[in-house]
Amino acid sequence: MKKLLFSLLFLIAIPLVSADCSLANLGVCLPEAIFNFFLNILNAPLEFLIDLINNLLTEPVNIDSFRYFWIIIVYIITIFYSLMFIYAGYNFLISGYDVTKREKAKLFIRDTLIMVVMVNASFYFYGLLLEISALLSAGVINMISNEFFTINADNFVNVALEFVFVGLYMIMLLTTLLLFTLRYVLVGAGIILFPLGIFMYFIPFLNSYGKLIINILLTVIFIPFFSSLILLIGSLMLDIEMFSDIKILVMISSFALVNLCLILLLIFVIVKSASGVVNSDAGRLVRGKIG
Repeated sequence: MKKLLFSLLFLIAIPLVSADCSLANLGVCLPEAIFNFFLNILNAPLEFLIDLINNLLTEPVNIDSFRYFWIIIVYIITIFYSLMFIYAGYNFLISGYDVTKREKAKLFIRDTLIMVVMVNASFYFYGLLLEISALLSAGVINMISNEFFTINADNFVNVALEFVFVGLYMIMLLTTLLLFTLRYVLVGAGIILFPLGIFMYFIPFLNSYGKLIINILLTVIFIPFFSSLILLIGSLMLDIEMFSDIKILVMISSFALVNLCLILLLIFVIVKSASGVVNSDAGRLVRGKIG
């Protein structure tokens, strides 16, 4: 059985043996070819996961599929345009000689005009933000060597650690892939909420709710850029000899930090925005009724 296994490995490794090998150094070349063969087997699924993650980081989210729902939301919002202009005009007329009230009425009319423009252009503005985020992320990712993401035979210590922790590394990549897939869906659906957030932002009573929606969407849009920065820092750490010997651990830590930052950023934005909602006029009114 052992002879059969050795013969099989020998036949597999023959195509991998370099042209420099000869009968004189076959004892060195053949084990190296077999070792590289196993490395290629381990790297194949890792490279597939890395390619998927790379696409999620550097490619802008396709929001065209949600355009119909965006049109519906914008159409609903346009119903309130006339009411807002009537309200602004009424405040302007009854302000009389009160300079403060007249200025407030003018500001409300100005904000309403800005809101109308931004709501109707929100689809293109949202797409522009996605393009900027993708370009920033792609620029940083291109600065990272492809070798940072794969397993290689740098030294004996690193090879031993790679074979021990390769399973954990794959789990970390799968977790990253899952989180950024969810982020992709959230950003895609975000085009439906974006015009609603802009509309609420310009309504004094609903301003805090608009900020909540916009802050969450901006965070999930630009998360890939901050994630790519973390990966770049991790790759630069390998230039330090102390970390180059434990490359697999640096890779795992980098992706773990990316996943952690994605979750913590979302929690921070939600908590911060939610506290703003609670302290807003609407929030105080709700608390007063409950009390």
